[in-house]
Amino acid sequence: MKKTLLIASVLIAVPASFTSAFAQDNGTRAYLEAQKPAAPVAAVGPLAGNVTDEQGKIVGKISTNGEITDTSGDKLGKVTADGMVSDMKGQNLGTVASSDRLGAFSLAQKATGN
Repeated sequence: MKKTLLIASVLIAVPASFTSAFAQDNGTRAYLEAQKPAAPVAAVGPLAGNVTDEQGKIVGKISTNGEITDTSGDKLGKVTADGMVSDMKGQNLGTVASSDRLGAFSLAQKATGN
């Protein structure tokens, strides 16, 4: 009788622990799903990177999401993968070749008056 009771209690305890673990796992998974970052911004391809002048001095940077900044970190504008340059308010400033970092930087810099 004791063996039967022991086996029955183990069989009842195991499903309860599986249910509990499964419920906790689902809660964790739902939490992780809610914490996923937004979809990544389209990359600007070869425009991303350091901007150098004719002498090779770094004068600014274009981030992978197209943000144009100067060496002090001030935001000057944005550029898209197809070379459309705009100021920080979104006003179109012009278009540059898809690999012309200095051109994109210069357009954005002129718009800020620096």
